[in-house]
Amino acid sequence: MDENVGYPYFDWLTERNKCTALKMFIHLQDDVEKDLAAAKKAFKDSREKKFTLKKDADRFSVYEEVIPPRRVSFILSDTNTEISVEDEKGEVKFVATLTLNKDKKCMFVVEGEELESWQLRRKALEALFFSPRPSRS
Repeated sequence: MDENVGYPYFDWLTERNKCTALKMFIHLQDDVEKDLAAAKKAFKDSREKKFTLKKDADRFSVYEEVIPPRRVSFILSDTNTEISVEDEKGEVKFVATLTLNKDKKCMFVVEGEELESWQLRRKALEALFFSPRPSRS
């Protein structure tokens, strides 16, 4: 008798093994580049809203071009198991791990909550894009 009668077998181990921080980091970086292109269009009439992206092997950072500069960095862990998000002071805002959800989709997990890429990017970048910059004293 076939054990799989009534439902197809899903090889969750192989799929979860493909759900790596490195893979998601690369997708995240691509998505953030698209966010910056969208921000350029959205803030085209604002002289004060200018953003740049700096990439390194295990991190990338979004800078708001103000003085002092504001920054959000996405950092891939040495163990390829998580992605940290830091502010311009180097303080960790949150850490994302990964899981395969019930819909068989690779997802970020932050503070116990499953997030899609756009949700993680919003959590990381919304204040940088939309909060007033601190006044210079």
